[in-house]
Amino acid sequence: MPGGRGRGEGLGDFSPLSARRNFPPPARRQVLDLLIRQSPAAAVELPRLSREACLALTADALGTGSAVPERVWELSLGNPLFTLEPARAVRNGEGRAGAPEGVRQPVAERLGRLGPAARRVVDAVAAAGQDAALTEVLDVARHGGHPRLSAAEAVEAAVAASVVEERQVVSEGRPVAGLAFRHPLVRLTCYEGLSAVRRRLLHSTYAEAVLRRPEAVDALAAHLPRADDPRATGHLRQASERAAALSANDTADRYYAELTDRLDALAADSALARVRMRAPAGWRGPAG
Repeated sequence: MPGGRGRGEGLGDFSPLSARRNFPPPARRQVLDLLIRQSPAAAVELPRLSREACLALTADALGTGSAVPERVWELSLGNPLFTLEPARAVRNGEGRAGAPEGVRQPVAERLGRLGPAARRVVDAVAAAGQDAALTEVLDVARHGGHPRLSAAEAVEAAVAASVVEERQVVSEGRPVAGLAFRHPLVRLTCYEGLSAVRRRLLHSTYAEAVLRRPEAVDALAAHLPRADDPRATGHLRQASERAAALSANDTADRYYAELTDRLDALAADSALARVRMRAPAGWRGPAG
Protein backbone atom coordinates (compact mmCIF):
# COMPACT_ATOMS: atom_id res chain seq x y z
CA MET A 1 0.00 0.00 0.00
CA PRO A 2 1.84 3.16 -1.13
CA GLY A 3 2.40 5.87 1.37
CA GLY A 4 1.97 3.91 4.56
CA ARG A 5 -0.58 2.67 7.06
CA GLY A 6 -2.83 5.51 7.92
CA ARG A 7 -3.01 8.49 10.20
CA GLY A 8 -3.42 7.23 13.72
CA GLU A 9 -2.76 3.66 12.56
CA GLY A 10 0.77 3.77 11.16
CA LEU A 11 3.01 5.34 8.53
CA GLY A 12 4.89 3.17 6.06
CA ASP A 13 6.88 0.73 8.17
CA PHE A 14 6.94 3.27 11.00
CA SER A 15 4.10 2.10 13.22
CA PRO A 16 2.74 3.98 16.24
CA LEU A 17 4.12 1.19 18.44
CA SER A 18 7.67 1.85 17.26
CA ALA A 19 7.09 5.58 17.64
CA ARG A 20 6.07 5.07 21.27
CA ARG A 21 9.19 3.08 21.98
CA ASN A 22 11.59 5.62 20.46
CA PHE A 23 10.04 9.03 21.13
CA PRO A 24 8.62 10.67 24.27
CA PRO A 25 4.90 11.58 24.12
CA PRO A 26 5.28 15.31 23.20
CA ALA A 27 7.52 14.47 20.24
CA ARG A 28 5.48 11.68 18.67
CA ARG A 29 2.83 13.77 16.97
CA GLN A 30 5.51 16.18 15.75
CA VAL A 31 7.56 13.32 14.27
CA LEU A 32 4.58 11.81 12.47
CA ASP A 33 3.41 15.18 11.14
CA LEU A 34 6.93 15.99 9.96
CA LEU A 35 7.19 12.68 8.09
CA ILE A 36 3.90 13.35 6.36
CA ARG A 37 4.79 16.94 5.40
CA GLN A 38 8.40 16.47 4.28
CA SER A 39 8.61 12.94 2.88
CA PRO A 40 6.95 11.03 0.02
CA ALA A 41 4.88 9.17 2.60
CA ALA A 42 1.17 9.82 2.83
CA ALA A 43 -1.34 9.06 5.56
CA VAL A 44 -3.81 6.33 4.59
CA GLU A 45 -6.79 5.31 6.68
CA LEU A 46 -6.94 1.58 7.40
CA PRO A 47 -10.46 0.14 7.53
CA ARG A 48 -11.29 -2.47 10.12
CA LEU A 49 -11.08 -6.06 9.01
CA SER A 50 -14.13 -8.28 8.93
CA ARG A 51 -14.17 -11.21 11.34
CA GLU A 52 -13.28 -13.60 8.51
CA ALA A 53 -10.41 -11.42 7.27
CA CYS A 54 -9.15 -10.93 10.85
CA LEU A 55 -8.99 -14.67 11.50
CA ALA A 56 -7.41 -15.30 8.08
CA LEU A 57 -4.68 -12.74 8.82
CA THR A 58 -4.14 -14.37 12.19
CA ALA A 59 -3.84 -17.83 10.65
CA ASP A 60 -1.25 -16.50 8.19
CA ALA A 61 0.71 -14.85 11.00
CA LEU A 62 0.66 -18.02 13.08
CA GLY A 63 1.88 -20.08 10.14
CA THR A 64 -0.27 -23.04 11.10
CA GLY A 65 -3.32 -24.78 9.78
CA SER A 66 -4.83 -25.17 13.23
CA ALA A 67 -7.99 -23.34 14.26
CA VAL A 68 -7.50 -19.70 15.19
CA PRO A 69 -8.80 -18.78 18.65
CA GLU A 70 -11.91 -16.58 18.59
CA ARG A 71 -10.15 -14.59 21.30
CA VAL A 72 -8.06 -12.85 18.64
CA TRP A 73 -11.18 -11.36 17.05
CA GLU A 74 -12.69 -10.47 20.44
CA LEU A 75 -9.59 -8.52 21.42
CA SER A 76 -8.71 -6.89 18.09
CA LEU A 77 -12.19 -6.13 16.70
CA GLY A 78 -10.58 -6.08 13.28
CA ASN A 79 -7.90 -3.47 13.95
CA PRO A 80 -5.08 -4.74 11.67
CA LEU A 81 -2.26 -3.80 14.05
CA PHE A 82 -4.05 -5.08 17.14
CA THR A 83 -4.83 -8.29 15.26
CA LEU A 84 -1.19 -9.27 14.85
CA GLU A 85 -0.20 -8.69 18.48
CA PRO A 86 -2.66 -11.22 19.98
CA ALA A 87 -1.77 -13.63 17.16
CA ARG A 88 1.89 -13.48 18.11
CA ALA A 89 0.93 -14.05 21.75
CA VAL A 90 -0.89 -17.24 20.72
CA ARG A 91 2.08 -18.36 18.61
CA ASN A 92 4.45 -17.77 21.55
CA GLY A 93 2.32 -19.88 23.86
CA GLU A 94 0.74 -17.05 25.85
CA GLY A 95 -2.78 -18.03 24.77
CA ARG A 96 -5.29 -16.17 26.95
CA ALA A 97 -2.62 -14.71 29.20
CA GLY A 98 -3.81 -11.18 28.50
CA ALA A 99 -2.91 -8.13 26.48
CA PRO A 100 0.30 -8.65 24.45
CA GLU A 101 3.33 -6.64 25.52
CA GLY A 102 3.43 -4.71 22.26
CA VAL A 103 -0.04 -3.37 23.04
CA ARG A 104 0.17 -3.29 26.83
CA GLN A 105 3.16 -0.93 26.93
CA PRO A 106 1.65 2.02 24.99
CA VAL A 107 -1.77 1.60 26.61
CA ALA A 108 -0.28 1.50 30.11
CA GLU A 109 1.68 4.61 29.25
CA ARG A 110 -1.50 6.45 28.32
CA LEU A 111 -3.26 5.26 31.47
CA GLY A 112 -0.30 6.43 33.52
CA ARG A 113 -0.82 9.99 32.30
CA LEU A 114 -4.33 10.13 33.79
CA GLY A 115 -4.88 11.95 37.03
CA PRO A 116 -5.89 9.90 40.12
CA ALA A 117 -9.60 10.78 39.87
CA ALA A 118 -9.82 10.00 36.15
CA ARG A 119 -7.93 6.75 36.67
CA ARG A 120 -10.44 5.69 39.33
CA VAL A 121 -13.25 6.25 36.83
CA VAL A 122 -11.43 4.19 34.20
CA ASP A 123 -10.82 1.43 36.76
CA ALA A 124 -14.54 1.38 37.57
CA VAL A 125 -15.48 0.98 33.90
CA ALA A 126 -12.84 -1.77 33.54
CA ALA A 127 -14.42 -3.69 36.44
CA ALA A 128 -17.83 -3.34 34.79
CA GLY A 129 -16.59 -4.77 31.50
CA GLN A 130 -16.17 -3.18 28.09
CA ASP A 131 -18.78 -0.53 28.90
CA ALA A 132 -20.89 0.69 31.81
CA ALA A 133 -23.94 2.82 32.49
CA LEU A 134 -22.89 6.34 33.47
CA THR A 135 -25.13 6.39 36.55
CA GLU A 136 -23.45 3.22 37.86
CA VAL A 137 -19.96 4.62 37.29
CA LEU A 138 -20.90 7.77 39.21
CA ASP A 139 -22.47 5.67 41.99
CA VAL A 140 -19.32 3.56 42.33
CA ALA A 141 -17.19 6.70 42.41
CA ARG A 142 -19.44 8.26 45.06
CA HIS A 143 -19.36 5.11 47.22
CA GLY A 144 -15.58 5.33 46.98
CA GLY A 145 -15.69 8.67 48.74
CA HIS A 146 -15.74 10.95 45.69
CA PRO A 147 -18.53 13.55 45.41
CA ARG A 148 -20.72 13.18 42.34
CA LEU A 149 -19.49 16.50 40.88
CA SER A 150 -15.81 15.60 41.14
CA ALA A 151 -16.59 12.17 39.68
CA ALA A 152 -18.29 13.86 36.72
CA GLU A 153 -15.20 15.99 36.19
CA ALA A 154 -13.06 12.86 36.31
CA VAL A 155 -15.29 11.30 33.64
CA GLU A 156 -14.68 14.31 31.42
CA ALA A 157 -10.91 13.97 31.94
CA ALA A 158 -10.97 10.27 31.04
CA VAL A 159 -12.98 11.02 27.89
CA ALA A 160 -10.64 13.88 26.94
CA ALA A 161 -7.67 11.50 27.23
CA SER A 162 -9.35 9.20 24.64
CA VAL A 163 -9.26 6.22 26.98
CA VAL A 164 -13.04 5.92 27.21
CA GLU A 165 -15.81 7.54 25.22
CA GLU A 166 -19.38 8.53 25.92
CA ARG A 167 -21.74 6.12 24.22
CA GLN A 168 -25.22 4.65 24.54
CA VAL A 169 -24.95 1.28 26.28
CA VAL A 170 -27.51 -1.39 27.09
CA SER A 171 -28.29 -1.82 30.77
CA GLU A 172 -30.80 -4.55 31.68
CA GLY A 173 -32.29 -4.37 28.18
CA ARG A 174 -32.57 -0.58 27.99
CA PRO A 175 -30.35 1.93 26.13
CA VAL A 176 -28.84 4.40 28.59
CA ALA A 177 -26.03 6.94 28.64
CA GLY A 178 -22.75 5.23 29.37
CA LEU A 179 -19.00 5.03 29.04
CA ALA A 180 -17.14 2.53 26.88
CA PHE A 181 -13.49 1.73 26.28
CA ARG A 182 -12.32 2.68 22.83
CA HIS A 183 -10.89 -0.81 22.33
CA PRO A 184 -11.05 -4.14 24.24
CA LEU A 185 -7.25 -4.24 24.65
CA VAL A 186 -7.36 -0.89 26.45
CA ARG A 187 -9.90 -2.31 28.90
CA LEU A 188 -7.92 -5.54 29.33
CA THR A 189 -4.69 -3.66 30.04
CA CYS A 190 -6.43 -1.49 32.63
CA TYR A 191 -8.10 -4.46 34.35
CA GLU A 192 -4.90 -6.50 34.43
CA GLY A 193 -3.17 -3.59 36.12
CA LEU A 194 -5.54 -3.67 39.10
CA SER A 195 -4.45 -5.45 42.25
CA ALA A 196 -6.58 -8.36 43.43
CA VAL A 197 -7.74 -6.31 46.42
CA ARG A 198 -8.74 -3.40 44.19
CA ARG A 199 -10.64 -5.69 41.83
CA ARG A 200 -12.64 -7.27 44.67
CA LEU A 201 -13.45 -3.83 46.09
CA LEU A 202 -14.67 -2.51 42.74
CA HIS A 203 -16.81 -5.58 42.06
CA SER A 204 -18.24 -5.43 45.57
CA THR A 205 -19.09 -1.74 45.17
CA TYR A 206 -20.74 -2.39 41.81
CA ALA A 207 -22.80 -5.21 43.31
CA GLU A 208 -24.02 -3.03 46.16
CA ALA A 209 -24.90 -0.29 43.66
CA VAL A 210 -27.18 -2.60 41.65
CA LEU A 211 -28.60 -4.80 44.44
CA ARG A 212 -31.58 -2.50 44.78
CA ARG A 213 -32.57 -3.27 41.17
CA PRO A 214 -34.35 -6.65 41.02
CA GLU A 215 -33.83 -6.84 37.24
CA ALA A 216 -30.03 -6.63 37.55
CA VAL A 217 -29.65 -10.42 37.54
CA ASP A 218 -26.74 -10.57 35.09
CA ALA A 219 -24.86 -7.71 36.73
CA LEU A 220 -25.04 -9.36 40.15
CA ALA A 221 -24.00 -12.73 38.70
CA ALA A 222 -20.98 -11.00 37.16
CA HIS A 223 -19.84 -8.94 40.15
CA LEU A 224 -20.62 -10.99 43.27
CA PRO A 225 -18.39 -13.98 42.37
CA ARG A 226 -15.49 -11.64 41.56
CA ALA A 227 -16.06 -9.89 44.87
CA ASP A 228 -15.85 -13.32 46.56
CA ASP A 229 -19.25 -12.58 48.10
CA PRO A 230 -21.12 -15.53 49.71
CA ARG A 231 -24.32 -14.35 47.99
CA ALA A 232 -22.78 -15.21 44.61
CA THR A 233 -24.11 -18.79 44.49
CA GLY A 234 -27.75 -17.74 44.78
CA HIS A 235 -27.43 -15.07 42.10
CA LEU A 236 -25.52 -17.39 39.74
CA ARG A 237 -28.34 -19.91 40.03
CA GLN A 238 -30.95 -17.22 39.41
CA ALA A 239 -29.05 -15.94 36.36
CA SER A 240 -28.66 -19.47 34.98
CA GLU A 241 -32.36 -20.22 35.38
CA ARG A 242 -33.37 -16.94 33.74
CA ALA A 243 -31.03 -17.48 30.81
CA ALA A 244 -32.38 -21.00 30.30
CA ALA A 245 -35.96 -19.68 30.37
CA LEU A 246 -35.01 -17.21 27.62
CA SER A 247 -33.38 -20.03 25.58
CA ALA A 248 -29.98 -18.34 25.96
CA ASN A 249 -28.38 -21.74 26.35
CA ASP A 250 -24.73 -20.71 26.03
CA THR A 251 -25.18 -18.06 28.71
CA ALA A 252 -27.06 -20.49 30.95
CA ASP A 253 -24.27 -23.07 30.55
CA ARG A 254 -21.62 -20.47 31.44
CA TYR A 255 -23.47 -19.42 34.60
CA TYR A 256 -24.12 -23.04 35.58
CA ALA A 257 -20.47 -24.00 35.07
CA GLU A 258 -19.36 -21.10 37.25
CA LEU A 259 -21.95 -22.06 39.88
CA THR A 260 -20.86 -25.70 40.02
CA ASP A 261 -17.18 -24.72 40.21
CA ARG A 262 -17.98 -22.44 43.10
CA LEU A 263 -20.06 -25.06 44.91
CA ASP A 264 -17.32 -27.66 44.41
CA ALA A 265 -14.76 -25.28 45.92
CA LEU A 266 -17.03 -24.53 48.88
CA ALA A 267 -17.63 -28.25 49.45
CA ALA A 268 -13.89 -28.95 49.37
CA ASP A 269 -13.22 -26.15 51.86
CA SER A 270 -15.99 -27.42 54.14
CA ALA A 271 -14.67 -30.99 54.02
CA LEU A 272 -11.14 -29.83 54.83
CA ALA A 273 -12.45 -27.77 57.74
CA ARG A 274 -14.25 -30.83 59.17
CA VAL A 275 -11.11 -32.95 58.84
CA ARG A 276 -9.05 -30.32 60.62
CA MET A 277 -11.54 -30.21 63.48
CA ARG A 278 -10.97 -33.95 64.07
CA ALA A 279 -7.26 -34.06 63.26
CA PRO A 280 -4.58 -34.47 65.92
CA ALA A 281 -2.67 -31.45 67.15
CA GLY A 282 0.03 -30.25 64.77
CA TRP A 283 -1.63 -31.59 61.58
CA ARG A 284 -1.52 -28.93 58.86
CA GLY A 285 -3.60 -30.56 56.13
CA PRO A 286 -2.69 -32.18 52.80
CA ALA A 287 0.46 -31.00 51.06
CA GLY A 288 -0.05 -28.48 48.23
